[in-house]
Amino acid sequence: MSGGIFPPTVPVIKGGKVTGSLKKLGGGDLFICYQCGSCTAICPVSEELDTSFRKAIRYAQLELEDRLLSDPLPWLCYYCGECTKTCPRDAKPSRIMDSLRRYLISKYDWTHVAGLVQSSKLYLTLANIVLFVLGLLFIYLIHGPMNQEKVDLSGFLPPSKVELMGISVGIVSLAIILGGLYRSYRFIMHDITNPARGPLSSLPTLAKYLLLQFPMNRCENKRRWIDHLLIFYGFLLLGMMTLTLFIVLTVAPNPEVFASLRNPSTPLGSAWLLLGAVASAMILYSIISSIVNRLRGKDIYYITATTHTDIAFIIVVLLITLTGIFVLAFRLLNQPILTYYSYAIHLALQPLLFLIELPFSKFSHFIYRPFIAYFALMKGMRIPNAVLKRGMGGGLL
Repeated sequence: MSGGIFPPTVPVIKGGKVTGSLKKLGGGDLFICYQCGSCTAICPVSEELDTSFRKAIRYAQLELEDRLLSDPLPWLCYYCGECTKTCPRDAKPSRIMDSLRRYLISKYDWTHVAGLVQSSKLYLTLANIVLFVLGLLFIYLIHGPMNQEKVDLSGFLPPSKVELMGISVGIVSLAIILGGLYRSYRFIMHDITNPARGPLSSLPTLAKYLLLQFPMNRCENKRRWIDHLLIFYGFLLLGMMTLTLFIVLTVAPNPEVFASLRNPSTPLGSAWLLLGAVASAMILYSIISSIVNRLRGKDIYYITATTHTDIAFIIVVLLITLTGIFVLAFRLLNQPILTYYSYAIHLALQPLLFLIELPFSKFSHFIYRPFIAYFALMKGMRIPNAVLKRGMGGGLL
């Protein structure tokens, strides 16, 4: 076991709890890895770390679940793919790290749903179908008259009831996510009595990792970093727009402003429409880019990393974005029936995004990565600086 983290006398355990779960999650090449260290040498992120990513792989091989759960390293890997290209054993270490992250999500999740949807196409498909049908049923039960002379979304689906649906979904999603973050914090910090850094002094790193998706920019392929930024800010913009509507509808009721925002013929409504179009275009571009790169099969990430949860995420986001675009288009063309049906499908798809994709799938990485980097910094671990390389703006951000 040359170059290993542990002595060669430590036995490798096959078919255990951890390794069995990882095999279902796409980490079937786990035991091909023999800890040579090539992945550490080639990794553009590990150069600033005081440890090696292969340590997490070794923890899994030896069924050291407690150590694996307390290790932030899998979340500091951004699946650049250089290690998989150069691995002498073709162990696909970046894919192993990806399966480790899915395994960790299942352990952070207090609902135990993550493990089911991550490891089973059937459970994921059924969960999506059930939530979609329930969404359509809710809309069917609350919908009002369908004005066929002109588009009247407020009459078709009263905003207060739509907000009730949104608030309910949001509360459940937030509870799942916050519970997962709390459990990840407990796992990572369980053996720390005096954090090396305080939570306030570590906040700038959290902000940089969250808002700029660092250190993914250090990967050789910058396209995925740009795609991540686009989809993150697309959803962030749509989230801020939804929050604004919620505020002017309930928190600080202003019927005139709300009506103006919903009317594309007003200046405020036109600007609102443009914001929605920009956010949709950002998301749509990143999703189409992901689909094209998977079909081309030239990128090591898309060749080795795609799982059923990735495909489901792409489909759900694509459908939500397209139906949102259809609602806007049919509304501008004054096609009431088509607008109502598009709007109903658009809303019924929302629970799939916020109750499955956000807390349990790849979408959750947007949340777990920056927060676990934040916890790692508090723990005293050296993490990659959030900087841009020369030629891309330079300097510390």
